[in-house]
Amino acid sequence: MKEMFKYYLEGALHPFLVHERYYQFRHKPISLLESEEDKDNNDYFEKGVNFATLILLSWPFIIFEAFYRIGGFHLSEWLVDNFLGDGELATYFIRAQSTLNFQIFIILLKVVSFPIIAWIMVKIWEAIITFFHHFLGKDDGDLPGIAQTVNNTLTSHVFLLIPLFGPLLKWLSMLIQMYGGLRYNLRYSRLQATIVLLSPFILLAFFIFCGFFFITFFISKLFFGLFDVL
Repeated sequence: MKEMFKYYLEGALHPFLVHERYYQFRHKPISLLESEEDKDNNDYFEKGVNFATLILLSWPFIIFEAFYRIGGFHLSEWLVDNFLGDGELATYFIRAQSTLNFQIFIILLKVVSFPIIAWIMVKIWEAIITFFHHFLGKDDGDLPGIAQTVNNTLTSHVFLLIPLFGPLLKWLSMLIQMYGGLRYNLRYSRLQATIVLLSPFILLAFFIFCGFFFITFFISKLFFGLFDVL
């Protein structure tokens, strides 16, 4: 597990280097592979850190984030009770605290459901990248790199150790890691990698546009239909 944690940190801090190693190992001639004594390293560079291990290593960071967020809620409650008195600002914070139990419930639910949510997101991204991989005519020999690319984004949870800015840094790191995997592990061009990263937003915008179009069409038909009746 100590060795896996080392790979975990390396994946979080040096994603481009790690993905380059994945690619180079996958395309290295068989005769040049390492000896039996380096079998563990070979397994790592061939498959990457598996999903279950990444979940086990990421979960403590999710729990840590939940603790300091809940602690922040209680700290704000203590500050309101002891320093703000009865002014308008205090009233605002008291109203915000009325949803405290619900917010804590959501945080704990996020901790408990983390493996399921992570698995769903991993599978969605694997499906998206696999589609583009075939659509762009990429080498089928690089298909194992798709799982490596997506799984490695889970190492970004290490940034949750940084209070306040941790969640933002985590999402930025995930984008950088996904881009690095597409560029260096799967050998996509800059434009191709950018399109793949933006594809969920493009698809969402398309559905919003279609929904807006159909709603507008329905309202216009209903509106003009009323005039026809009159």
